[in-house]
Amino acid sequence: MAPFLYVKHGFVMSIPRTVSLLLFALFLSACSKPKSEYQNLSEKPPLSVIPYNNTISESVIQTRLSIPLDRLQERLEADLPQSLYNDPGKIKQKCIRIFGKDLCETYQVGGWAQRTGPIRLIPLNNGFLRLTIPVQYKLKVQGKGKIVKELLRNIDFKTASFTVIADLQPRVNRNWQLQLAAKSSIQWNESPRVNVLGVDIDIQRKIEQTIQKALNKALIKQQQKMAQDNRLRQRIESFWFTLQQPRKLKGPFTLWLKANPLGISVSTIRIDSNAIQVDLSLRTTLTTSGNSNNLTNQPKPLPLLTDRTPASPAIRISLPLAIAYDDLAASLQKRLENKPLEFKQGKTSISVNSIAIYPNNDRLVLAAKVRLSGLADLLTSDGEIYISGKPIIDNQKKVLQLTEVAFSRQLDSVFWNTATNLLHDQLLSGLQSALVYDFSQRYEELHQSINQQLQSQKNEKIKLNGQLYGLQIKQVQPDLEALRLILEAQGEVNLEMTNL
Repeated sequence: MAPFLYVKHGFVMSIPRTVSLLLFALFLSACSKPKSEYQNLSEKPPLSVIPYNNTISESVIQTRLSIPLDRLQERLEADLPQSLYNDPGKIKQKCIRIFGKDLCETYQVGGWAQRTGPIRLIPLNNGFLRLTIPVQYKLKVQGKGKIVKELLRNIDFKTASFTVIADLQPRVNRNWQLQLAAKSSIQWNESPRVNVLGVDIDIQRKIEQTIQKALNKALIKQQQKMAQDNRLRQRIESFWFTLQQPRKLKGPFTLWLKANPLGISVSTIRIDSNAIQVDLSLRTTLTTSGNSNNLTNQPKPLPLLTDRTPASPAIRISLPLAIAYDDLAASLQKRLENKPLEFKQGKTSISVNSIAIYPNNDRLVLAAKVRLSGLADLLTSDGEIYISGKPIIDNQKKVLQLTEVAFSRQLDSVFWNTATNLLHDQLLSGLQSALVYDFSQRYEELHQSINQQLQSQKNEKIKLNGQLYGLQIKQVQPDLEALRLILEAQGEVNLEMTNL
């Protein structure tokens, strides 16, 4: 057979016999076979998924709330006035019968009390917090009548000093109400005395009963007020319901987060040498969705308080993430626009125009629309190439990538064979690297941002002090509409009351 000749740009070009035969075979194949047999350069895998296991490990947030004793002491110091008591007393009447007649005059028995030193808070071994207040006290009697005035002229009431001692133990009952166990006593430094005509008379026992009665009355009133106060429950309840509201997360993809709290517990309030401390523990599962409407349901009511033994502060979060295949494909498409994928060998080339992604059981399929060109522009065709691989996370490099990547079954087509034989390795490695999703930069930004907030976050009432140890993606599961990931975070956080 004579060599095959063709004219291009006015020049006559000869092709070796072997190449002529290949072109002739390709031409006959293209003419004799239906277009669909070579339009797709491999067989399209079906859309399918392995049923996804929705069981998600619960997240636990254990934190320790600390109220420094020095700040509590400062607050009490500011709230408690210097003058504790100053009252002339109730007006009383005293009648004396003289020469068969009643002579009645009025008088008042009162007094004053004031602080003489700073308030002190002392933690006790029995779980109580002792409050001490040094006080000066003086009895004051006055009258308007001549007889009373004459009697009082020879009476001198001495100034007494004592320390008020109140032992307090705050508690939270099962209905989230704050209760107070309390007992009080008086420690005399200078007992109360009265001098009548130069003779000192000790009146400590009579005065002490009155003062102790007043202290007990004040403590009972405070206990009743605290028992009727629902502010603690209201704040916990507000937090509980707010926790169950969907929240939009910041990120490259639209993602909503919702907590499904399982329980919240509080330890017994403890008092050490520096602070009042209580451990809080929240157990919850977290769910995510690209649409907030999928996360709306009736919120759970606040459960009764359960006690738990003290534990060290720790955060363990298991967060399900869902990346829609359309969003992932859009990210890859943007990359193609910035850096096109084109593979060449000799005069044959394949360029990738777009990539779609969908699941096939436990694998992801990349459907790449390509253009095959070669052999002096005599052969140009558009088609699709399908490769699949298992998605894995490299937590060391912080990337999502495919492994066990392979083409789908090859068709019996000369056109397909020509393309893949020439560019098989380049196509596989190129398309495999195209799906590498690098989140290392976002990981570092997120990690640093969280740690900065945990270590420096402070508002008018609360100061955070914590650390996030690390973030890891534990599971990758192709689902019908999205690639599901399970993100696990571990760390710790402490809360400190800065303003009471």
